[in-house]
Amino acid sequence: MIQLERVSFRYPKRDVLFQDLSLHIPRGQWVSIVGPNGSGKSTLIKLINGLLVPEEGTITVGDMVLSRDTIEQVRSRVGYLFQNPDNQFIATTVRDDMAYGMENRCVPREQMEERIDQVASELGLNEWLNRHPASLSGGQKQRVAIAGLLVLNPDIMIWDEATSML
Repeated sequence: MIQLERVSFRYPKRDVLFQDLSLHIPRGQWVSIVGPNGSGKSTLIKLINGLLVPEEGTITVGDMVLSRDTIEQVRSRVGYLFQNPDNQFIATTVRDDMAYGMENRCVPREQMEERIDQVASELGLNEWLNRHPASLSGGQKQRVAIAGLLVLNPDIMIWDEATSML
């Protein structure tokens, strides 16, 4: 469940982007937020994931109110795909990139390898596992970024135009 209550936000030296925004997304729902460029879709996603902080209001993710004290717990439950997959890659191989998030969560190596192999097989990525992400096409990079999210099995997935190159 995601809930925003009376959230207001503005970027420095700009007009208010959100004023008194309230939104409730029940658990298990698929929601698309659509609008023209610059309408605040990506900003809303960053607020939900704690990458930005609202001026006013509360954001609840699952059973936790987003705050400085809960930010890491919330982020561990929310998987976020950026618009541009190049902004997500940090490793020199697809396999290592898929492993990165699990390594940060101290997932045992054997379990990591099982998840990587399973997701790579499901998404048809096996032949790319030893390639550098930069060597892939835009659509291939997006599939790898999606795989990196799926291996983490987050409670909530937020995709910011993550299929635009597929």
